[in-house]
Amino acid sequence: MSDCRLSVLVADDERRVRSHVVGKLCRLCPECVVVGEAADGFEALRIIEEKRPDLVLTDIRMPGMDGLSLAKSINAKYAGTAVVILSGYSEFEYARQSLRLGVFDYLLKPVTDDKLKEAIEGVLAPKRDRVQNRRRGMLFPSSIEGVDISRLAAKEYCVFLLCAKNLKPDGFEEEPEEASPFAHVDWSAILEGTLEEWVLADEWSGGQKCLLVPAISGTDAQSLANKVHERLRGLGGPLSNIAVCYSSFPFRKDELWAGIQNLKRTLRDCRMMCEPTLVDAVKFLAPIENEESALKYQLECVVRQAARETDFTALHRDLSQLLSTARKGGFTQKLYEKLLWRALDILEISRDDHGANPAELRKSLARGITEAMEIEDVDSLFFSCCKAMMSTQPSLDKNAVWESVIQYVDSNCHIIESVETVAAAFGYNPSYLSRAFKQRTGKSIKGYIIGKRMERAKNMMDLNPELNIREVAEAMGYPEQQYFSRLFKNVCGISPSDYRAHATK
Repeated sequence: MSDCRLSVLVADDERRVRSHVVGKLCRLCPECVVVGEAADGFEALRIIEEKRPDLVLTDIRMPGMDGLSLAKSINAKYAGTAVVILSGYSEFEYARQSLRLGVFDYLLKPVTDDKLKEAIEGVLAPKRDRVQNRRRGMLFPSSIEGVDISRLAAKEYCVFLLCAKNLKPDGFEEEPEEASPFAHVDWSAILEGTLEEWVLADEWSGGQKCLLVPAISGTDAQSLANKVHERLRGLGGPLSNIAVCYSSFPFRKDELWAGIQNLKRTLRDCRMMCEPTLVDAVKFLAPIENEESALKYQLECVVRQAARETDFTALHRDLSQLLSTARKGGFTQKLYEKLLWRALDILEISRDDHGANPAELRKSLARGITEAMEIEDVDSLFFSCCKAMMSTQPSLDKNAVWESVIQYVDSNCHIIESVETVAAAFGYNPSYLSRAFKQRTGKSIKGYIIGKRMERAKNMMDLNPELNIREVAEAMGYPEQQYFSRLFKNVCGISPSDYRAHATK
């Protein structure tokens, strides 16, 4: 739902913590879009000024500007941005100051999924309400087929959600498809002999349609659902595994949007991935998840051991057995996904020298789940992601490689935005690069870059004394002169203006 996004900035001085929080956001909240990460309050303010996020999740103790000072600045300058503090400190004084500064919530680390999701939902709810109120008037798009909308005078409608593939996993945006599975369906033939009035509306995804019909009896709704399901499956191809989730209880016009969302939730709760499904949401009872806890525990043990031993063969063998058990036990898409995401979470936390981008792998798997026609396709892609997460980085110990990295950083220090920029240039995982860099130099890569920038700034002022401080700051990649001056003094022990005055004597 692209126009109901919640843009989020994550601020924490530990990159591993930031990555973990970002992963949680992607998994827990479909509407969340992370627009930036910051290692301190000053960096966060620069990103806020540019991106204007809806929400800032910040640690309380960071170098430079801490979380409370950041919250105070946000409260004074950016009224539309909510702040949630994630803190490892339970002192009452911190919480009291947070409330005085208008912080939306104060969560203690380690933050549970439920607590984080509750806070996000609290920030998102008002925005979602506004968007849904707008969308209620947009339910019938211009691509209505079969009937003039002016003829639909009924007050109530039965809704049939048609899903050609799997629903997108929670935490990922819908992506436009090149061709809809329904593109060549003759709807008049599919609905022949059933109804005189009907409307077919897109559900904002190429893989889904909503069939809306004036209110009919529960028996007639069941009969219609059976016929539509059977006829669409008979077309074969991507429609052979079609899922139809319908409500035998009609919705009022002003309830249609909420009703469709309920049907989607019901379908996720009851459908096995890549399986043809027909279900009446009114009669559906959520399955008993009595096997989930046991399988989840076994999965965690298997993945942790394989991660410690870097044994992908054992991981593939043991996880294949667990996933097979889950399928035989009737695990729905929702429960099956939980196992997959949990395995990737454990691999990411257990290994920070993996040769992959965890967020990109999750997006790839989410796309694969949405597109998959067979459960084997999902498993194959999942294990590819696991293998990438378990692959190790090429060593930085070789002098030639190391010299190339140092030369790159020295030459481009004024334009390097983050450790991710350097990592991408050499194909390294950012966590591994950061750790290896510090082992070789005794400095963090960020600290090294700042030092190099200050050296360049001094040389620039020595050679070009006519330049003002703002011009020097901008040349070094700092749009804010005040922030540059503070860094310069911290590194060089003297302000840039005093340095230039001494240099020109």
